Amino acid sequence: MTIRVGVIGAVGRMGATVCSAVVADKNLELVAAVDTASAGSVVHGITVSSELRALADAKVDVAVDFTVAAASRINLPWLAMHDIHAVVGTTGFTDRDIEDFIKGVFVKQLHCCAELCNRRRFDDALCGDRRTIF
Repeated sequence: MTIRVGVIGAVGRMGATVCSAVVADKNLELVAAVDTASAGSVVHGITVSSELRALADAKVDVAVDFTVAAASRINLPWLAMHDIHAVVGTTGFTDRDIEDFIKGVFVKQLHCCAELCNRRRFDDALCGDRRTIF
């Protein structure tokens, strides 16, 4: 069984790298790509959408968010509301953001967040397995 992956920020430097890593892994399948600045372009055969809804439509198991903090503040709650697990590579969160993530309802969906784990402010029980999917 492969893991269905969507990438938010798919056309950016890091997002494109994530897309390539997903495509290269036989256990992963790139099924959705979202990037507000590059909607309509094609990444590894996937047409890039500007809407998060593309992730739900593609029935992703996990979404990798490699955007900016302002976008992640919107993306993460949306992903949680749609029961989509998140792997977050975004940096630049404020201390307030970190507190909101820790207190938030969506914290169960957040599997790995470099910013949270690096600050060691994320309880192991909440963060769970800190490995990334690739």
